[in-house]
Amino acid sequence: MGSYTIWFTASQLPALSSLSALFSQQDAGKFFDEIQRTRLRALLVTARAVDYYRTLTFGEVAIERTQGRSPANPQDIHSRIVDECLLKAPQFKQIAKLNTMLATLLNPGRKKASTDQAFTQQLLTHFKIFLQKVAPSGSLSYCQSWHEARWLTLSGKLNRAAEAYQRAFEQSYFHAGPNQGLIIQEALAVAAILPSPPKTFLRQLRNAQVVLGLEVSLDLGDRTAVSSRYDKHLENWFIPQYRGHFPRIFPSDGAFPGTEYPQQEPDFLGSILVTDEDLAKKPSTKDPNRKIKIGQLRQKRMPQLTYFVWRENADAVEKLLDAGANVNQLSDAGDSALLQAVQLLDVTTPNQKPGDDSFFTLLSEKPHEPEVLNATTQKKRLSLLTAAINTNRLDVVRKLLDMGCAPDSRAGIELSTPLYYCIQKIGLVKGKSEVLKQITQVPQDQVLLESIRRYTSGSLGMTLEAQRQYLERVASNPRYNSIHQAAGKILVETERKSFDLDVLRAMAGLLIEQGADPNAEQNYPIPGYTPLMLAIESDELDLVNRMVSAGGILEKTYLDQNSGKWVTPLQIATEFQAHSVLKEVFGKG
Repeated sequence: MGSYTIWFTASQLPALSSLSALFSQQDAGKFFDEIQRTRLRALLVTARAVDYYRTLTFGEVAIERTQGRSPANPQDIHSRIVDECLLKAPQFKQIAKLNTMLATLLNPGRKKASTDQAFTQQLLTHFKIFLQKVAPSGSLSYCQSWHEARWLTLSGKLNRAAEAYQRAFEQSYFHAGPNQGLIIQEALAVAAILPSPPKTFLRQLRNAQVVLGLEVSLDLGDRTAVSSRYDKHLENWFIPQYRGHFPRIFPSDGAFPGTEYPQQEPDFLGSILVTDEDLAKKPSTKDPNRKIKIGQLRQKRMPQLTYFVWRENADAVEKLLDAGANVNQLSDAGDSALLQAVQLLDVTTPNQKPGDDSFFTLLSEKPHEPEVLNATTQKKRLSLLTAAINTNRLDVVRKLLDMGCAPDSRAGIELSTPLYYCIQKIGLVKGKSEVLKQITQVPQDQVLLESIRRYTSGSLGMTLEAQRQYLERVASNPRYNSIHQAAGKILVETERKSFDLDVLRAMAGLLIEQGADPNAEQNYPIPGYTPLMLAIESDELDLVNRMVSAGGILEKTYLDQNSGKWVTPLQIATEFQAHSVLKEVFGKG
């Protein structure tokens, strides 16, 4: 215990390895169980971290100045810490002055004078020299690398800028605070605009955003096989989205005079605008599998078979199929001709009648590969089975299952199973859903913000926080609010009127017959919630009985994120007053 006596007298900190070994000794088991040992070890490591922080000039002042303060009354803690640090350590004055000057002069949005490029380069040299004297440990190195990255970007030297941003990103760990998010955002835009974007670096940046809570994980914490498709935290459409935000983060007016950023059309954000030239396209039967580009400015590549199904051009589709067009081709976005045919039958779009089902009839007779039948599109994560549920047609769902669609293939932004999605629609029709509230209020929930970004192709902002801020700004406009509320009501009422409750129940029953898992844990909106729990909530007695017969577990629980308590299906039935289920399944009431 000698090292801990020295620690107590404040003369030396114990090594982390000794703290780790302290409760691993055999004698420790006589006094503490495993949980207690883990907690005590964590507390001692935390205490050591605080005492180490006290040894630093910034840390000592921060602890002194924040003691007794509450988040509700911070009294500008940050500025007071900086002021006192400057008093206690005069050597920081010059570095703080240079840092502020560089941050101002290299602001990407500030219009630059002709002398700024050379002047800021000299300042950077002085800044580097002072840093080596004042902070030789490297705790402020990220500031230097960040300023250099901005200077190189504003000079048009983007390859070197990306390298500097990588240094700034790596050096900012545990040092940059809120600035880390801004460094990552600028780095994403610069890396994405390069002719050959460095995907490994982009993945690292995106992964850091997830770890810091700035972005939502692509798999939403899913522990099923689907998670392997998203384990890199980077989808192909992210890169053009980051590239599209480069002019917003680094406007050309803010570059050093004479600098020209890479020429690009504003084509990476927002919806695709179909041109008259696109509408006039004719099928090429000589090369039936050729992919074509559509859209003005922002373009999308898709097999011409998929395009002409989308356009409902029956003559062109028949000619391409006769010429040997491959129905298993996917577009760059991941959709197939069969998915387009199913979407033509969608009943949920306001003021639009379902289209011609002859395309689905024709294409569904062709053999399809499992990879196509269970594919999801990139941004919206649309799939054949969830799209089929939106047709309100049992025969379409049955045909797709017969063709080989997996009954538990996850889709949608929230990665729900088809059975769960179908029961959600039952709840909507029965008036048990809060979807109207969700779509008419400014969302704070990351998954809802992610949904908006995916459905608007990132046009409202690059980050989730940017999405939220934009929505809050427009929500302050009374006229916008009234239009938004009216549009939300139309969308919800359209779905309620378009779906037939009996058809939805039959779809759910068919999915159960085909092997859909009633115990499949969902990731959102309630982690651990299952189709069986949702059916109980909606008081769907027949579906509950069918799920139990198919292996549904009535003892399965989920963890309530607010209370921290485990909730049972019986408690769900009680909370939502599911009288039929309470009486017939649980023998209550």
